[in-house]
Amino acid sequence: MKHIQKSMAFVASLFVTTGLIAAAATTNTTCQKAIAYRSQSLSLQRNMCGRALNAYEMSWDMERIWGLGSIAPGYQASFDSKSMTNTLFGPALQTISTAASTSSSNNSYGIVVRGSTYADAAATARNSRDLLGDYFGLNPANKWTIGFKPEIQSFLLDFNVRIGFDEWVQGLWFEAWAPFVYTNWNLNASETLVNTTASTAALAGGYFSQGSTASTALVQTPLGFFKDGKTPTLAGSTNPAQTAPTFEALKYAKFGQKDNTKATNAYGLADLRFGVGYNFLSEEDYHIGLGIMAAAPTGNTPDAAYLFAPIVGNEKHWEVGGMWTSHVIFWRSEDSERHMGGYLDANITHLFENKQKRTLDLKNKALSRYMVAQKMRTAVAGTDQLYASGTAGGSAAGTLPGSIFNDRFAPVANLSTVDVNVSVGVQVNLVAMLNYTHEGLSFDLGYNLWATSCQKVKLATKNAASTRLSTESWALKGNSSAYGWRNDNGTDTSANIPQALSATQSAATVFNGATTTTAGGTTVTYPNTNLGIDTPQYAQRAAAAAATPLNGTIANQSGPLDANNQIRTSSAPVLLSNDDLNTDFSAKGLTNSVFADFSYTFLEMDDWQPFVGIGFQGEFSSNPKIDLTTATAATSSTDSSTPCSNCDVTSPSQWNVFVKGGITFN
Repeated sequence: MKHIQKSMAFVASLFVTTGLIAAAATTNTTCQKAIAYRSQSLSLQRNMCGRALNAYEMSWDMERIWGLGSIAPGYQASFDSKSMTNTLFGPALQTISTAASTSSSNNSYGIVVRGSTYADAAATARNSRDLLGDYFGLNPANKWTIGFKPEIQSFLLDFNVRIGFDEWVQGLWFEAWAPFVYTNWNLNASETLVNTTASTAALAGGYFSQGSTASTALVQTPLGFFKDGKTPTLAGSTNPAQTAPTFEALKYAKFGQKDNTKATNAYGLADLRFGVGYNFLSEEDYHIGLGIMAAAPTGNTPDAAYLFAPIVGNEKHWEVGGMWTSHVIFWRSEDSERHMGGYLDANITHLFENKQKRTLDLKNKALSRYMVAQKMRTAVAGTDQLYASGTAGGSAAGTLPGSIFNDRFAPVANLSTVDVNVSVGVQVNLVAMLNYTHEGLSFDLGYNLWATSCQKVKLATKNAASTRLSTESWALKGNSSAYGWRNDNGTDTSANIPQALSATQSAATVFNGATTTTAGGTTVTYPNTNLGIDTPQYAQRAAAAAATPLNGTIANQSGPLDANNQIRTSSAPVLLSNDDLNTDFSAKGLTNSVFADFSYTFLEMDDWQPFVGIGFQGEFSSNPKIDLTTATAATSSTDSSTPCSNCDVTSPSQWNVFVKGGITFN
């Protein structure tokens, strides 16, 4: 028995060590998070339930073909929605105290979407975690809260078969299992307008289009943008005639289905798993076996259209690894009708690289997938009439910027959803179980550890040249104006003609634009001057001195021109590229489960013995706790060390119940 105990202790320590290695894996501080979901086919504990009286006892002195087949219908559901919300929205997460947050369908925290001009009676300062509502075409004078309660529900029908080939080779066995799964995932997003009365203010001309955007033409609620694909109806110009810019609807990382509060769902056969092993020690009261296993990907990859997309299986990875199986009976009654034993089974696999479509944030910009990008085109000398000068008033020569706004906006997600290659270095699934058997009645009580190393994500090289950031020119808009106007000092007869600018704001975040409140030490009182853009210079209509300056608002056309109300444009616009995409993900699995089951085997039948059972499992994730007290402008806007200095656990907690029926033969 000593060599058995040493072997079991060694293997147990090996798996625990592997789990610790997985838990200690780190990435750099610019990571973004994703749900690390445990495949429904990782049912080692479900497979082991009911086996103590069947497969293990059958296998030790057989000299013929024997087997066990079972079907286990089950239901599992997530709990602790706070952890999943933290994974999805961590840098923007806040405590909210509105009707939406206290309803039965939402938590007491979520995100806040606040327009740039919103002000309450108490003149409350803007929270550094507030998302800037102007980006989404919302009324700038309104404020909303959005509460979340992510839920996962799955219905399983698990098939398992184990066959022993002792007639050919004593101790040789084969096993295969796969569940059919129907799963639905619901973000349960619910919004509330914080204002007592919704604002009817318009969005100023130049911000998105040549003319102002009336309140009725704006997106009315945040979920209209995030879920329903709504965009503002932008106005063009009649002096002279100019077509309004296009605003693309959000196509990826949406909060749910359009005009549908139901969960997104998926169904299919989760990974088909199979293994071949050999029990090199096999006696009535103990056995130790080793094997190799593999998983064929029969499930799905997450649909990039949704932020909280349903998963069946292991995201379509091929898996290969090793298996350990063992047990020891440490007590038997004198009549051998009762006994107690311990069981230790474990699998270690590697998840090979596969191609997925994922929505990436930009480096150092949390949740930047929801920012707005503007399409650019190459400026043409002799045709384009936008120039940048270091001197205000058009009194000095200007230079032609490299790129000019090309009348199209898009959420960054539409550009940053790309093909990536994903792999997981190590996955551990370990079960330690105690069993008590009294004749045909059997009771199991056990522990299950599931752990993975951090996901490795990289841009798919073969597809890198075909991304929209490779084939088109785009830049971050931030809160800058896309258009300026010719100034009318009484000498320019073509006043109020809009001009597309080259203003880009690479330093903007989803929380705020890169605004500047002073110019040359003087407080700026004129709006829409594009302070804070990349390489800001004064915008004018021609290259030569005495060129017509461009103003930031139509209202300023009849007013005096000075260094404050002349709009700026970028002399060297900063364009986005594939190099700006963040592939550093913080996502790994680590859960601890307890489970129990009862089963009964009809022993009065000899060669064919049916059995039935029922079991329950509670799975608890080791996600980091949410701490909102450390929120600062730095951590929320740059996604620095606070959200994920290490690779965080991002797996959900779940409970499941199942019934199991099967038959053994020998």
